Amino acid sequence: MNWNQRTVPWNGVGVDIKDCRDVESALKVSQLDWDVETHDIMDSYGDTIPGYQEVMRMDNHQALGIVKGRYTTIQNKDAFSFIDHMLDDGASFECAGCYHGGEMTWMSVKLPSRQIADEPYDLYAFIMTGHDGGHSLFAAFTTIRAWCCNMAHLVSQNAHYKFSISHKGNVQGKIEEAKQVLLQADNYYTGLEETARRLREIKLEKKQVRELIDKLVPIDENKMSENKIISLQQERERMAYIFLDAPDLQNESFNGYRFVNAISDYETHLIPKRFTENYKENRLIQLVTQNSLVDKAYNLLVA
Repeated sequence: MNWNQRTVPWNGVGVDIKDCRDVESALKVSQLDWDVETHDIMDSYGDTIPGYQEVMRMDNHQALGIVKGRYTTIQNKDAFSFIDHMLDDGASFECAGCYHGGEMTWMSVKLPSRQIADEPYDLYAFIMTGHDGGHSLFAAFTTIRAWCCNMAHLVSQNAHYKFSISHKGNVQGKIEEAKQVLLQADNYYTGLEETARRLREIKLEKKQVRELIDKLVPIDENKMSENKIISLQQERERMAYIFLDAPDLQNESFNGYRFVNAISDYETHLIPKRFTENYKENRLIQLVTQNSLVDKAYNLLVA
């Protein structure tokens, strides 16, 4: 493995908007400056289906989702407009894009870096909104260990990595939304510091590392095929290899912090067995929004 060629997981996903200075220009550069509308749905007889509507992207007339009841659309320009107020407090644009043709749109913002556990950490907020009827406006934090580009969102008792944003249309409401995200970011950093301290207090021996990896990647020899067992054994070996040999972990003793970062390294830079057209996009959304192996590793350690 070439340790020096690791990049952030969103490399090649979405559009670079680092040079943009406001949300309006960021939407244009990332081609998210389109609106959505709801339309009645007709059955095969040409009659309107009561209670249901179709959300349509207006620039290409692509259907994004089916909604029911009193669904209110939130346009991209309205969903992300409060980010302008975050820029005044040191935030900067990173990248933006849409998932599944616009079912979910997102914009990434880099927040001021900090020293966590004696090393630099970058914090990013992914602001996302959905047009499929299943996703509201929300923000998800993720951290990057600057040296190795490992991405993770550690769960702690005092800070959550994902939270919903109550959309408010007026200017004062936008300022309050920006403050909410920045306050949550500060809480998240504080929680991350406490998490790192706690993990370093958990001392591990090689045998315990092996047992933890086996729990993360369970194998049932009575139910799994031989090929599946071999594949999972290879995953276990790769995790152990990273824990023992990753250059950015050599100054760290055998402890929980080293273990969690090894699992983060494995998950962040995992090479898929099959390369689909949207594998990078799918992996990014999964890493940002869903519980991950890192979360499971953390929970195993503190149980």
